[in-house]
Amino acid sequence: MEAAQPTSLTLLQRARANDQEAWRRLVHLYTPLVRFWLQRGGVPPADGDDLVQEAFLRLLTEVAAGRQPVHLRAWLFRVGTNLAASRGRREGVATRRAHELLRREVASSPEDELLDREEARDVHGRLAALPPSARRALLLAAHGYTGAEIAAYIGRTPLATRSLICRARGRLRDESAAA
Repeated sequence: MEAAQPTSLTLLQRARANDQEAWRRLVHLYTPLVRFWLQRGGVPPADGDDLVQEAFLRLLTEVAAGRQPVHLRAWLFRVGTNLAASRGRREGVATRRAHELLRREVASSPEDELLDREEARDVHGRLAALPPSARRALLLAAHGYTGAEIAAYIGRTPLATRSLICRARGRLRDESAAA
C-alpha cells in the first residue's frame, strides 16, 4: 500500500515548522499552476517568473505570521492576479510619467555654464559687428515680429528688410562655421 500524498494544508503546517522539504514540495506543486494562470492572463513569461516568486514570498510571510490560507490554490491565484495588476498599474504610471523625467531641471555643471557664457559672448560679439539696422532687424525677428512690422520699424520696404535679414543670418552662419 502506497503512502498518502500530503495535502496542501499538511504541507503548510509542516512549512510553518520550518520543514524545508515541505517548502520545496509546495513550490514544486504550485509554481507551474501559478505561472500558467499568469501567462493565461497575459503576463510575459519573464515577468511571470518574478510574480511567482513574489507570490511565494508573500505565502512565506503569511505562514511565518501564523496566517496560513485555507484554500492555497485560490489564495495563490488571487495573490498572483493582484501582483500582476499592481505591476501593470506601476508600468502604466511609469509609461505615462516617463516624459516628466526628461523635463526635470538638473543644475548644469560649471563646465556647461562656462561654455554657455562663452557661446553667448561669441554671439553678442558677432551681432555687435553687424550694421545697426541688420542687428535690429535680426533681434526683432528673433522676438517674433513679422517682416512688415520690422520693415516699418527700421524704415525699409518689406522686401528690402527680408533681404537684409537673410544676408545678416547668412553672415552669422558663415562666421560661426569658420570659428
